[in-house]
Amino acid sequence: MTWYYVYAIALAETSLSDDLSGIFGETLRLVHHAELAAVVGEGPETLSRSDPTLILKHHQVVSELCARYSALPARFGSKVRGADRIRTGLEERQESLAADLERLSGKVEFGITIPGETSSGDSDHVYESETSIDSATSGSDYMKRRLNQFQRENETRAGAEKIHKALSLVLDPYTADESHEFLPRAGILLRASYLVEISQSQLFQHAAEAFQDQSDSLEVVLVGPWPPYSFVSRNGPDIAGMLGAISS
Repeated sequence: MTWYYVYAIALAETSLSDDLSGIFGETLRLVHHAELAAVVGEGPETLSRSDPTLILKHHQVVSELCARYSALPARFGSKVRGADRIRTGLEERQESLAADLERLSGKVEFGITIPGETSSGDSDHVYESETSIDSATSGSDYMKRRLNQFQRENETRAGAEKIHKALSLVLDPYTADESHEFLPRAGILLRASYLVEISQSQLFQHAAEAFQDQSDSLEVVLVGPWPPYSFVSRNGPDIAGMLGAISS
C-alpha cells in the first residue's frame, strides 16, 4: 500500500499547478472527500524527522501552497498509509477543517520571543538555588528560602506579563488572533504567536520593530511570516491529530 506525505488541507475545487513538487521531488496530487482535499505526494515509509534539509523543504512547499491557495498547513512528518485513510480522516473532521479554512484564509503567522533572565535561569543557577534550599538548617529556614524563590518567580512572571501587555497595545490593531506563553523555558520571558491578515503584515512588522526600537533594555526576536501552523483548529482536532488517528 502506498505511503502519502501530507502537506496541506485545501478546498476540493483547488487545481494544483504543474510546477509544484514535494520534498522528495514527487508530483503533488489531491485526495478528495466532499468539499475538502488533502494535498499529498508519494513518499517513503520511513522519514528522518530531524533532517534539517527535509524540514526546510517541507516549509518551502507548504509556504508556496498557502501563498497560492486557501490551505491549512500540515506539520512536518505527516504521512498516511493509503488514500482511503486520508478520506476517512477528512470525513471525520470535515466540519472543523472547513471552518479552519474559512477562518485562516488570507492570514499568516508571526512569532515573537523575548529573551531575558528568568527566575529559574540556567541549569547551574537552578542547581545552586536548589542546593541553597536543600542546605537549610531548620524547617523555618527551609520555608523562608522556598518563599523567597516563589517570590522571585512571581516577580519574573509579573515582568513578563507587563511586557506582553505593552506588546499587545502596539500589535493588537494588526492582529486577528494571538496565543502566548510566559516563561516557557529558562532564559525566555515570553513567547507569542500572532495571526495576521496578509494585508496587515507590513504594518505588523513595522509595529514590532518600533516596539524594539523603543525598548532599549529588551531584545525582541521577530520571526515570520509563515503559514499559520499554530492556529489550526485551536478549538478542535488539528491536522496532526487527524493524521495521528489515521496513519499507521
